[in-house]
Amino acid sequence: MTTNHDSFTYKGYSYLIPACCNSNPTIRFSGFKLELGEQSFSGSEHEERMFIVSDADNDCRLSIRMDETDCGDDLNATYEVTFHIYRVGEELPVLTVTEAMQTGYYFEAKFPPLTQPLDAGAYFLLFDAALEDNDLTLEWQDGRLFLPFFILKSRDKSTLPAVETAKAVRPQDECRTQGYTSGALRLQLQLAHPIREMHELTAICYTEDWEFVACDKRLVTPRKCSQTTRHFCFRWSKIWMAGRYTAILMYNREPFAAIDFSYQGKTVTPCTCRPLSAQDVAYHVAKNNRATDGNTPELLHKCIGLARLTPYLTNLLRISEYNRFCENQQLAALKVNPYVSISSLTTFRAKQVAFCLPKLSGYQISEYKQTDCAQWVKDEAPESLLESRKEVAFTLYNIGILCSEKGAGCLAALESAVKETGVYWALTLCGTADEIKRLFAISPTLEQYVCPEYRIQIGLPSAAEVVHLMQDQLGEAGISLDSEAENRLALQVYRHIDNINTWTQKEMRCFVMQGMVKQLRQRIYTHFINGKEIKQSNLGVLSAADISLDAWLANRKEYAFHGNCTDIEQSFAESMNRLNEMVGLQSLKDTLSAIFCRIRFNEHRSRLGLPAEAHGAYHFIFTGNPGTGKTTVAQLLGKVFHALGILSKGEVITTGRNELVGTYIGQTEEKVNKLLERARGNILFIDEAYNLYTDSDDHRDYGSRIIEGLLPVLAEPHPDMIIVLAGYEDEMERMLQSNPGLKGRFSYRLHFEDYSADELMQIAARFFKRNDYLLSDEAEQLLRETVAQTLAAKDRCFSNARWINQFIASGILPAMAQRVMQQPSGDAGLYRTIERSDIEQAIGTLQPKATIKIMPRRRIGFRA
Repeated sequence: MTTNHDSFTYKGYSYLIPACCNSNPTIRFSGFKLELGEQSFSGSEHEERMFIVSDADNDCRLSIRMDETDCGDDLNATYEVTFHIYRVGEELPVLTVTEAMQTGYYFEAKFPPLTQPLDAGAYFLLFDAALEDNDLTLEWQDGRLFLPFFILKSRDKSTLPAVETAKAVRPQDECRTQGYTSGALRLQLQLAHPIREMHELTAICYTEDWEFVACDKRLVTPRKCSQTTRHFCFRWSKIWMAGRYTAILMYNREPFAAIDFSYQGKTVTPCTCRPLSAQDVAYHVAKNNRATDGNTPELLHKCIGLARLTPYLTNLLRISEYNRFCENQQLAALKVNPYVSISSLTTFRAKQVAFCLPKLSGYQISEYKQTDCAQWVKDEAPESLLESRKEVAFTLYNIGILCSEKGAGCLAALESAVKETGVYWALTLCGTADEIKRLFAISPTLEQYVCPEYRIQIGLPSAAEVVHLMQDQLGEAGISLDSEAENRLALQVYRHIDNINTWTQKEMRCFVMQGMVKQLRQRIYTHFINGKEIKQSNLGVLSAADISLDAWLANRKEYAFHGNCTDIEQSFAESMNRLNEMVGLQSLKDTLSAIFCRIRFNEHRSRLGLPAEAHGAYHFIFTGNPGTGKTTVAQLLGKVFHALGILSKGEVITTGRNELVGTYIGQTEEKVNKLLERARGNILFIDEAYNLYTDSDDHRDYGSRIIEGLLPVLAEPHPDMIIVLAGYEDEMERMLQSNPGLKGRFSYRLHFEDYSADELMQIAARFFKRNDYLLSDEAEQLLRETVAQTLAAKDRCFSNARWINQFIASGILPAMAQRVMQQPSGDAGLYRTIERSDIEQAIGTLQPKATIKIMPRRRIGFRA
């Protein structure tokens, strides 16, 4: 074995690499993961590259996984690929692995087993490769790729740091005389002893309602390991409101202490420290909070007051962890069913929280159901509702009726289901506090099985929650507050909290937009007409003078509450998501996105009191061959324009020449007028619209009458209708040229390109995934070849996506069914996997025929 070595330099240190191993091919890959036991990271930009190990982890092995590897043009060749792991500062690698890699296959390489746990410190993975995935943040140097990462040791109780003193400090320049502002708060700790190098200290700050504030981490380097003073900075975009805050300290990701302080707007706030154990709720809140991984749980902010439910959710999360433990240990089905009650002033708030519970708490369920108990009691067999409850999360509301004589049968069925713990399911009871109390009084069974720690009470929002919601709404409008405005808003909300904590989010939005943002616009306008200087930096910043909650409450009845903009934005986003999920059509998507963004832009300007363009007409010409998605896009357009308020209904009315042309004078006009009346508020989609035009002079051809009937609507500035004409490109152009007044009425012309072979394969792949089918490698290869050959022989009548869907549904799946049912079995894989023979039979059955070319329309009447 050769002992020659190549050398390289990385971050100031020199390293050696065996020359015999330095022959890696150039590889590409679309996915990457480095694993150690159950821990892993993929090298993405915002992901922490760190492993926490203990002395008992010597049986764990580091491994590398890659997806969609590409080593070269030879698909059958295999290549030896070598990876090295170095500890920073040590010349030779501590681990090396060489594995065979083949283009197009999943790749996995396992490093040799560890004879002893790796020491804590900084490491890096070295390999030669070209990079394809832009989400990875690998470092490139001298033709080599480096992936740095850290290894930390799990906490040792003998080395846990002890906190002697702590204080919270607001920077003087941020706090000034106004204590209730956003910005930084620094936590200063004095430790009893220094912390060993290559250990991590983390501090996570929460409000008294358990709203996540910020997370700060400090990796102790050799240069700083002798220090006993540690500083953490919590930078928050929200206003620091008066109240109790808790900072949970973690040592190598293990919570060990909590720092409590009561902030009252002062520059310096004393703190108290208390140790944490695994029995503390705060311990599990920090342990399970994804903020430690740089990803704050977004669901906790879906409604006011949900953040304070964190302790309840943490207890439920521990149930899910226990269930997973049982499964991993291959124990019998011993699951703790989550039975929860939620009381609130309104049923809507309780149902909103109930809907979030399965996602927040990791329920292992397959279905979610909400049931109105008033409807349930009408069921002649009340037990039937719960018979299929396995792995289902049930939410029951209007539970007061269960306490009546009519609800006795349903209550008995519910009690019976709750007591049968052999079936895993989840139950959430939603109601007012009085309804929950009466239900537990009449049913000792439910009171016993719904433990006190799982009885969630949603109260009125606190002043901090109200202020932070208003800040969020201002942020959505692109508006911020200066420090004096932040302080004034906080003080006014404190003064009037009893009046505004019952407001709906719509009412709060109205105050934000009409009571604050409108005042800002009016102030700027006054400065403008008086010739005063207006700094650009002040255009989107509220001052204290713009905030007057006292005046708003005094004149509250004079303000009209507008529609919920959040619902509009959500509906718009859902419709656009469906459009973006369509395969191909990128230029079309870009054009539509630009149109919709302009409409939204003018909507936002109007809400802010700025001049905005009025809604106009949005008529479209769609050109392209069959099966390119024109009808589907028209349907999505209806939903999007309805969400934006352009259309009152948003449905699609589809028609063509045959449905419009009459057989006698006047009938065509009558049909067109009826159709336009039906199409008001919707999209009128005329397919093969070029058939409306002929170059015939025959007075019996009424196609031109249809066009003439459309022109008045096309000329309306706000028609509450969108007309879409679709057809082949050349024929549509001739039709538009036939009438000079027609072409200028269509503001947008969109062309739908034919699908490529790769795009047709994507459509097929989505069909198979949606219906739970798998393609064998040989079947996939033959399908790809069939698609390519069909495209090579296509003409303009080729039906694109329609063809691939028909080929699958009418050719491949019937062939598969015939093959499988010749030798039926109980193997699920047999009913899911499509084989090459299925594709071959489909080709024989549905061999693409020669398409019929469209001939020019025959002239009607005499010819000269």
